[in-house]
Amino acid sequence: MATAPFQRLVLAVAHGEAGPALLGHAAEAARLLHLALHCVLIEDEALARLPALPFIRELRLPTHDWQPLDPARLAAEHEAAEAALRGTLQALAARLGIAQALEVQRGDPVLCFGGLCTAGDIVVLADRPHREEHLRSLARRSPAAVMLLPARPARPAGLVALAGDPTQATAERLAEAAGVALRVVRQVDEVGEGLLVMGHDDWERAEAVVRRTGVVVLLV
Repeated sequence: MATAPFQRLVLAVAHGEAGPALLGHAAEAARLLHLALHCVLIEDEALARLPALPFIRELRLPTHDWQPLDPARLAAEHEAAEAALRGTLQALAARLGIAQALEVQRGDPVLCFGGLCTAGDIVVLADRPHREEHLRSLARRSPAAVMLLPARPARPAGLVALAGDPTQATAERLAEAAGVALRVVRQVDEVGEGLLVMGHDDWERAEAVVRRTGVVVLLV
């Protein structure tokens, strides 16, 4: 069996973003590729500093009074979110038979994400253009492989390569390492529910494919 060109599937999320659907799609992709799912929970350090600002208030229910932010309550909410995420990951890993890990980073979200975009891993980008344009720009300039997840992705049932594409050889290595079949098609419309492998320098076409067809694309 060929050596896998990648070791982990890396999913970076902020508090409140790691819903069951997103985690489930990432876990299914990790199982298909025989990779560990490495989830990184990024805590924005700017949010942690908000309680120290005298003009910051929050509306408390049921009294509807404006009160200063409670740093202890914020810390407890972060701990609860981390525990819930860890539990969901562990349940998914047990059900799908994959390795998983949860890492917590605190800092500037863009810098934290940039540090994850390294060769040897696949970084997941979900289709959330309202907050991820700057993250997409970082990933595009990085040496990392990137998995583009549409808003409602089809379950990746296998690997697909485009006939004559320069990435076909990489797709063949991935398929052999994962022990899955590789389909070679001539047109994107023939992909169906497969995970389509495309070149890292083919971003515009890949994003158009993701949004038009709902296909999951791996840029290598």
